[in-house]
Amino acid sequence: MDNQKLKKNLELIKALVEESLHELGERKSSKPKRTRVSRANETHLPSLDFGMSDRAFIKKYGKKMGGPQRFTLLLAYLTKGSIDKSIKAKEVQKHWNRMTALLDGEFNSAYSCRAKDKDWVDTKKRGEYNLRPSWERIFK
Repeated sequence: MDNQKLKKNLELIKALVEESLHELGERKSSKPKRTRVSRANETHLPSLDFGMSDRAFIKKYGKKMGGPQRFTLLLAYLTKGSIDKSIKAKEVQKHWNRMTALLDGEFNSAYSCRAKDKDWVDTKKRGEYNLRPSWERIFK
């Protein structure tokens, strides 16, 4: 079972459990209970300006981000946020190493692996990266 299908199944189970618990709560008490709206899955995507220079873009949007998030942010800049466009690993590394002060050091390939583990980026071809639809979660 792939990750997307597993995630959908788990979300369905969660919704059923919450609905069942809510039904039980209504039967015990006739008073309506206030429910909190969960904002855990909401993404707070800022309006990204891809027209900025790479350094200004990383400085503006990359604050308080870790290496995998910054890797994904840099890839997003290079692809202008497109999930259909691929960028060579050497190109990402070249841009990263031009901004070591902003990115807290030289390029580390572990960042790309961790970004793949979190389903923010993928490799369709060897040595090329592309964004996944879930890449915007880096802003959580």
